[in-house]
Amino acid sequence: MSRFSRSIKLPFKVFSIEKRKSLLWLLFTVICGLIGIGVNIWSHLSSMDLYNAIVHEFSVNSFYTYSIVLLTCTIGSIFMKIDTDKMITYTGIKEWILIALGAVVFIGAFLCQSQDRLSGSNWYQLFYFLLAIFLSIYGYCVVNMDRHPELFVEIQEQLSAQEAEEIKGMVDKMSNLTEDKKGNKV
Repeated sequence: MSRFSRSIKLPFKVFSIEKRKSLLWLLFTVICGLIGIGVNIWSHLSSMDLYNAIVHEFSVNSFYTYSIVLLTCTIGSIFMKIDTDKMITYTGIKEWILIALGAVVFIGAFLCQSQDRLSGSNWYQLFYFLLAIFLSIYGYCVVNMDRHPELFVEIQEQLSAQEAEEIKGMVDKMSNLTEDKKGNKV
């Protein structure tokens, strides 16, 4: 298996390693995020059938909106992870997922604005919706890979000798700290 395919496949191990946390994230982020669309569909059921209620939600771009919000939340969690970890581990994967997410958000915004000019736009929206869910799950897994670095060694970028020495020096300095800048015990 190539390094690229391993970089796509291995992060999903996070779901099997942290089943409870992953299930809660999936429930509250992906599933509960759909409550608004579900309530809208349910409210239309008094005047139309289920299929037309779903088509109506497609026509008002509910699925695009949900997808864009889901993707931007994923981008935010990756940026927060980069800020706290200073992007030491899995840098290549994090950079590529940020680029992919940014591109997909841009494409989604473009498609959302031009939906009335696209024929068969519900299929575009459905594909975009499913892609957004996949990418957000992948982003969640990438963010949480750092908790189990021993399981993802084969996709971790190798550091140069100088980078490894700098990181070792920083870790040594941090472990020797006993007081912060204000003199408080750490």
